[in-house]
Amino acid sequence: GIEVNSSNLIIKNCRFIDNLYSGINIRFDNINISNCTMAGNGDSGIFTYDANMLNVTNCLIVNNVNSGINMVFNSPKLFKIVNCTISANKIGASIYN
Repeated sequence: GIEVNSSNLIIKNCRFIDNLYSGINIRFDNINISNCTMAGNGDSGIFTYDANMLNVTNCLIVNNVNSGINMVFNSPKLFKIVNCTISANKIGASIYN
């Protein structure tokens, strides 16, 4: 997978499949993910830690060992998930504050 170490990033038309850990690991703000597939990863399809303004649109997030999307926040954050299929993960989406 990839680890996002920058803000204001667009990830579009990508596939993150069969990675040892998460497909995408995010720790920064204003990340837009669209038209991507996260499948069969060893942890989560998307993992975020204290990221603000996460937008996930038109994505397929399936068959990941842990969560489809796992969001951990130290304080309330803004996120939007639109028109995504999140299926056959241990947990669809988890939010921890």
